[in-house]
Amino acid sequence: MEQAASGIAGIEQIVRWYLSPQHRDSPDEGCPSGALLDEIGRSPDATSQAYTDGVLAVVDGMCERLAPDGFRPSWRRR
Repeated sequence: MEQAASGIAGIEQIVRWYLSPQHRDSPDEGCPSGALLDEIGRSPDATSQAYTDGVLAVVDGMCERLAPDGFRPSWRRR
């Protein structure tokens, strides 16, 4: 996320990387969510919160690229 360009170009880079054949074919280096989401739901609160914090960091990075003036979705303003 940090290496992607700013603005819409960065969103495109992130999406293209995430959906790339290389990412798809390298589960050991890819997104762990597919394998871990069931476990996260059964995990202790601290584990669940750590996962949530990581996902929100990705959401925040996307929001910064979509609206660099500080836009945050209403559900994120808490």
